[in-house]
Amino acid sequence: MYQKKARMAIIFPWYGLGYIIPHRHTDMDGYQFARVAPDGMLLVTTQLDFAEYSLAAVERELPTLWQGVDILASRTDSIAISGVPLAASLGRARMGALLAEATGRAGGAATPTWSPTSRRSNTSVLSESR
Repeated sequence: MYQKKARMAIIFPWYGLGYIIPHRHTDMDGYQFARVAPDGMLLVTTQLDFAEYSLAAVERELPTLWQGVDILASRTDSIAISGVPLAASLGRARMGALLAEATGRAGGAATPTWSPTSRRSNTSVLSESR
């Protein structure tokens, strides 16, 4: 048993966080994650490509968002959907519906950490109990 735990701690992550980012390029996300996350956590990202911050741009990227949810659901323990453009453009009701659908697709429970009345975070997290 000890060998299995040691191998898991060294080679395999004990937790995977999926992160859907609203822009095509990441620079600081991986670096910041590595600096603050406990050893053994893995960050897996997919990106959206908003040409502008508008409802039309967000709606064009929804198929890519769903591809990201599907990919990350099979590879991670939870999924964070980041970005004010998505939530601000869709509004509270549509964002709630999007999180509910994403939860169903990912097979987990949605725990939004962003709401239109809170400015503490701009990320929604879908957590799956595995």
